[in-house]
Amino acid sequence: MPRDLLKTIRENPKTLSELAKEFKCSKNQMKKQLTGLRKRGVQVEKIRDKNGETHYYVPSRLRSSVRVVKTDYFGLIGDTHLCSKYAEEEALQMYYDEIADRGIKEVFHAGDLIDGMNVYQGQVNDLKVIGLTDQIEYAIKNYPKKKGVKTRVIAGNHDLKEFKKSGIDPVKQIAQERKDIDYLGQYYGRVKLKGDVILELSHVSGGAPYSLSYRMQTYLRNRPPSKYPDILAMGHLHTSFFADYQDVLTYNVGSFMGDTDFLRRKGIISTIGGWIVELKVKDGRVVKAINEWVKF
Repeated sequence: MPRDLLKTIRENPKTLSELAKEFKCSKNQMKKQLTGLRKRGVQVEKIRDKNGETHYYVPSRLRSSVRVVKTDYFGLIGDTHLCSKYAEEEALQMYYDEIADRGIKEVFHAGDLIDGMNVYQGQVNDLKVIGLTDQIEYAIKNYPKKKGVKTRVIAGNHDLKEFKKSGIDPVKQIAQERKDIDYLGQYYGRVKLKGDVILELSHVSGGAPYSLSYRMQTYLRNRPPSKYPDILAMGHLHTSFFADYQDVLTYNVGSFMGDTDFLRRKGIISTIGGWIVELKVKDGRVVKAINEWVKF
């Protein structure tokens, strides 16, 4: 039933009575089925109609809300690609060792926590863990964990490749099992830092452009300045880069993914490492940013 149920309620809100009738079961049995979907990481949402009756549905894209995290000292990373044979897990552990040693409490992750399934032709040959469920279990067990350190993450294209088929968001499910991981949304998330400074995480699309600055320029140029974040951290590009562009501190966050045949064919060389950022904020503005690239 779960797969048929998921297909039925995706973008098509239905009441508990309607679902119970359609699937020929009791309301209590249907509630258990909906709870089972949630436990698998499916975002089952509820809305009320004008008569106050509750409808259940699964949105095609998860919404992201602004998280309040009052910090001015944090890490920025992305593209860890756990479960790939080429994931640089030792370097990732060393980065978190550095984070913990410095007393940093927050790491922001710009997507592609796992390598996912069926992202490109021949990917299965690059995997050491095959199957989305097994990848989720592997990440729950093996993603770095440090006492007092919180990782706040968005899902990227590798994470979400199977989402349209299964409705399962693996990053959301991983976060449900790890209290030190906070899920911010799909492809995009916003965080309000100390002094009400806005950090925007984005897992952008497309291949690597010819210029390190090109993607962040195109990302911002069509938006009104009133919608700009104070800080923009971009995943997916596997490069490290910093610029103060149009009064936005912009970062390509690097990666922890080694060199693969697929990346070589694309002409992409991964930059392995992550940022450590310390801000000085005055009157709601960043007046100083100390950026350190931790390279491996």
